[in-house]
Amino acid sequence: MFSEKLGPTSTNLDPSVKKRLLLAWSQLGSQLMDLPTSSDGFDFLTYDVNHLSLSPTELRAKDELHQMKEELKNTEELVGKKFEQMEESLAKLALENKELRAEHEKLSLSNANKFAELKEYQNKQQKAIDDLTEKLKRANNIRGMDHKQKNYQEGLQRNRDKSLKSGRAMVGAKLVKQKQSNANKFEEIEQKNDKLEKSQKEEQLNIVHPQKTVTTMREIGQTPQQNRWDFAACHVNLALSEPDRLIVQHNDDKWEWSSVRAERPLLPENPYFEVEVLEKTWTIRSWSAFWRGESERRLPAFPRNLCFGTKPEFGVGDVVGCGINFKNHRHDIIYTKNGKRLDTWGLVADSASDLFPCVSLRLRGTKIKVNFGPNFKYNIADVI
Repeated sequence: MFSEKLGPTSTNLDPSVKKRLLLAWSQLGSQLMDLPTSSDGFDFLTYDVNHLSLSPTELRAKDELHQMKEELKNTEELVGKKFEQMEESLAKLALENKELRAEHEKLSLSNANKFAELKEYQNKQQKAIDDLTEKLKRANNIRGMDHKQKNYQEGLQRNRDKSLKSGRAMVGAKLVKQKQSNANKFEEIEQKNDKLEKSQKEEQLNIVHPQKTVTTMREIGQTPQQNRWDFAACHVNLALSEPDRLIVQHNDDKWEWSSVRAERPLLPENPYFEVEVLEKTWTIRSWSAFWRGESERRLPAFPRNLCFGTKPEFGVGDVVGCGINFKNHRHDIIYTKNGKRLDTWGLVADSASDLFPCVSLRLRGTKIKVNFGPNFKYNIADVI
C-alpha cells in the first residue's frame, strides 16, 4: 500500500528500484483488475508504466477501496453479530417453544384428567337420576297397588254389608217370633246392664282392680261370661251353639264372608275377649274385631302391618284376643296371640262407645269358641 505522498518520481530513481516498483505496480494492477473499472462516473485507477506517480483519481480510488474494505469488514462484523443474535434468538425461541410444548402437554394431560373426572361425575349423576326414576316408578306402582287394594277392600266391604243385610232379611221373619218371646228377657238384661254401667262408672272414678268389677257383676247376678253371640246379628252361613252361643261354625260351601257379633258391647270393666280356633285354619283376614252398634259398621280388622308382609296364620289351638284400652283418650286397640300382646302401635278406635265384639268367617268348616272372661290367656289387668 502506498502513502498519499510518493516522494521521488520515476525520473530520479535508481534503475533497480524502478524495476522493483514496476513489478509491485504490476501486481497491484492485477489485483485491481478484479474490481470495477469505474465508480459513480470516475476512473477507478489509471497509471503510466513509464511514470510511477499516482493521479488524483487513483488516490480517490485507493481511498474508496480502503473505505469499501472497511465498510465490508464492518458489514461482515455486523452481519456476524446479527447472525449470532439471530442464532441466540432462535435458540431462545426453540427453548421457549420446547417449554410451551411441555406446558401444552401438561395442560392437555390436565384437561384429559378433568374431562375424565367430569365424565365420571356425569355418569354418577346419570346413575343417580336413573335410580331416582326407578324409585319413583316403584312408588307410583305401590300407590297404584294401594289404590287398587283400597277399591278392592271397599268393594269387599260393600259385599259383606250386602250379604249381612240379605241374611238379616231372609231370617227376619223367623226372628220376629223369637224376639217377641225374648223381649221380657232382654228387658231384664237391660236393667242389669243399667246397674252394671252405673257400677262401672263408679269403678272408673275409684280406679279399682278389675277383680272387684267381677265381684260387683256377680253381686247383681251377672258375670262377664254371660255375654254371647247375638242370634239376631248372625249370618245365615254361620251356626251358633246352644244354649250358651259361644261356639260359631261356618257351614256354607261358598267362600263368602259371614259375620256375627255379640249381644253386648265391650265395657271398661270388661274391655277384652278371646277366640280359640277349634277346627280348620283361621287366618287373620278371617275376622273383624268390633262392630259399631249404632252405625252398623265394622271398625278396621286386624292391624295392617300384621295382615301384610309376614302374614301370620292361626291354627287349631291358637287363642287370639282383642280389646280396647279405655284408660287413655286414644282408645288403643289391643291384639294378642296365645297370651302375648302383638305390636299394634297406632291402631286406635275413633270412639270407645257402642263397640261390639265381632268375627267374620269365610271357609266352610271353620269353628271357633269365644271367651268373654273373666279368665283369659292374656293378663288383661296389665292394660286396664
